[in-house]
Amino acid sequence: MNTARIEPARPLIAGRFHIEREVGRGGIGTVHRAFDVQTERYVALKLITALGVDAESQARLSREGQILSELDHPGIVRVVAFGTLDSSATDGEGRRIEEGATFIAMEWLDGEDLASRQRRSPLSLRDGLEVGRQVASALAAAHDAGVVHRDIKPSNILLLHGPPDAEIRAKLVDFGVAASKELVLTTDAGGLVGTPAYISPEQARGDATVDARSDLYSLGATLFELVAGRPPHMGPTSMATLVRLATTPAPRLSEFLLDVVPALDELIHALLLADRELRPGSAREVAEKLAALVSEPHLPTPSPLRVSDNPPGVMGTRLVTTIVALHVATGEERQRELDALRRRGADALPLGADSIAAHLGVRQAHGDEASRALELGLALGGRGGRVGVASGRMRVDRTRSAGEVVDRAVALAREAGPGRVLADATTVELSRGRFLGETQDSRAVRVLSRAPKRPDAQTPFVGRDAELITTVAAFDRCVEERTPVVVSISGPPGIGKSRLAREFVARIVDRPDPPRRVQLRCESFGRAQALGVATDALRVLTGLPKGASLEQADDAVRARRMLHGDGRLLARLLANQPFPDGVDLRGARDALYLSMTDIAVGAA
Repeated sequence: MNTARIEPARPLIAGRFHIEREVGRGGIGTVHRAFDVQTERYVALKLITALGVDAESQARLSREGQILSELDHPGIVRVVAFGTLDSSATDGEGRRIEEGATFIAMEWLDGEDLASRQRRSPLSLRDGLEVGRQVASALAAAHDAGVVHRDIKPSNILLLHGPPDAEIRAKLVDFGVAASKELVLTTDAGGLVGTPAYISPEQARGDATVDARSDLYSLGATLFELVAGRPPHMGPTSMATLVRLATTPAPRLSEFLLDVVPALDELIHALLLADRELRPGSAREVAEKLAALVSEPHLPTPSPLRVSDNPPGVMGTRLVTTIVALHVATGEERQRELDALRRRGADALPLGADSIAAHLGVRQAHGDEASRALELGLALGGRGGRVGVASGRMRVDRTRSAGEVVDRAVALAREAGPGRVLADATTVELSRGRFLGETQDSRAVRVLSRAPKRPDAQTPFVGRDAELITTVAAFDRCVEERTPVVVSISGPPGIGKSRLAREFVARIVDRPDPPRRVQLRCESFGRAQALGVATDALRVLTGLPKGASLEQADDAVRARRMLHGDGRLLARLLANQPFPDGVDLRGARDALYLSMTDIAVGAA
């Protein structure tokens, strides 16, 4: 490290620091590279420079200095000095710093934060786990001193520069939002502290008691990203991310990657458990387990999971309805709202200081989840909340919410004005005719009230809601996941199969982007019609009427410019003409399969 003395050209900051240059800037202050004339070493000097900065921001920097001064660990940035200026000064750009401004000087570290490094050149699995071990060791020292960091994330982990063959070294930085046993967490109205993708569920819910186990969750989220290349919970907005992690369990590494070492999968799963009582007992225990993994001589690098490589235990998906209500109530009043939601069968949890998130249909579906959600949403809107309601698929392998449903509900809640309820198209379809509303745009309907019952209204479709929801959900899955889905409904005459079909068709053809529909009856199975329903479906796709001539069928097939199969055989099939003598029937079957597939794929 260069320790050459620099003669200051202007008064020293705090009587000892000569600012060389600015290296970072935030909303209320700046970070500078400065020379400490007392130690003859360079330091990182943080200064509160904005005029009119509130007392909380000043106290935060003082708190960081006090906390760091009590910690001595090679994995934690070391504080050199902190306090307030006893006289005015100027920074490196000549800007005036008023007397009483807060400052903190820390050891100067040449390095790159982990987030930047991962974007530039991701660490190997072994190096990533070694960084995790060093951070866990640093957290153990902080926790022993009664300090909770509360903002563990890749950008707060600094990787020190060194020779190419040197061992990787990490430092934990930015204790600005840390809390110690002497400095209890006090934020306005239970406001959130931390970064949404990495904070613990208890932080997202706005719980007042955030302890060392929250740091362990954040460490688990950081490790998850180092291995999987993404945090465990992701959303298009901070609020969407908060709702996901507050209401749904984190996925396992093995849901995204192949060849994950079981011990690593279990450790990160344990760190990310929503119930903090079940997380590992200490950061030191985590450091020991990571050290054992790092020392493994043969540590396989996980590879991305393909669609066909689903881990064991995946049981499918379920249709659920999600409610997000922002700015509803606080304290005991919000608790009463949560209790009321739970009595109606919702899995409800607090969110932040004054908001609520809930799912209906996660554990048990009765078929009326969308209607119940809108009723509950109207009640929450009546209390001034901004409410969004969305319906969609949820994976039931580990009861993990499909992110798109949560994201839609959050977006709708953010768009809704105070006291208003916005619902998505799926929710409106599932509760058709039961509520009055105003269409806002193609994505949202403002729900106004329950619809009055009319004597002349069509007989309600009852008794088959579960089957209808399952069928609509299968269609949604087909569209969202681009996966072919077959739904088969069977039963004796008179139980409502035809009515169910009509209700299903009505729901999908009224959508803003309706699908192409091929609707057939199944009387065509028999000796007089080869391949039965399949041939009728192909006629519809090619625009041919029943009884089309061979010439018409041949023209329709040629217009498709198929890549595979024998178009002549397909034309004969569509015209219900026999094949020529001497045709190899097994070969004809394969040729027909290829050509029929070409037409179906082309139509899709």
